[in-house]
Amino acid sequence: MLAEMKTVKLKGSKKTYRVGKIVCVGRNYVEHAREMEADIPSAPVIFLKPSTSLVASNGTVPFPPASLEMHHEVELTVLIGKGGKKIRPSEGLNYVAGYGVGLDMTLRDLQKAAKKQGLPWTLSKGFDASAPASEFVPVKQVPNAANLKLLLKVNG
Repeated sequence: MLAEMKTVKLKGSKKTYRVGKIVCVGRNYVEHAREMEADIPSAPVIFLKPSTSLVASNGTVPFPPASLEMHHEVELTVLIGKGGKKIRPSEGLNYVAGYGVGLDMTLRDLQKAAKKQGLPWTLSKGFDASAPASEFVPVKQVPNAANLKLLLKVNG
């Protein structure tokens, strides 16, 4: 039996958007790359999370028994509202429906082991509920997404 396709909505709208995959950008923050003792790439690293990793705000992120070290990173999330190919960079923002805030949960011990062996990060990044996310705010309500400041507080 196939799992039900995940959907999300824009705040204040009844329209739903199917989530087929979650495209993530890694090593695009120099400070974090240095913290992880990773080379700073000339281009960001792209990795995917399955739709089963998505969990809504106030959802539960169980600690997977395969790991002893789960980390979190706050992220700006972008809801792509329509499909396209060979999109010119100058037209890219025309495909954005909304913005939100999410967490990129990582099983750091599994990631370190995979990196040492030159293997993909799938198990450490794509586990169920590894992508908690807020609801999305329509793009028209965010005048300059590049100027947003995201802050995460844990236990105060």
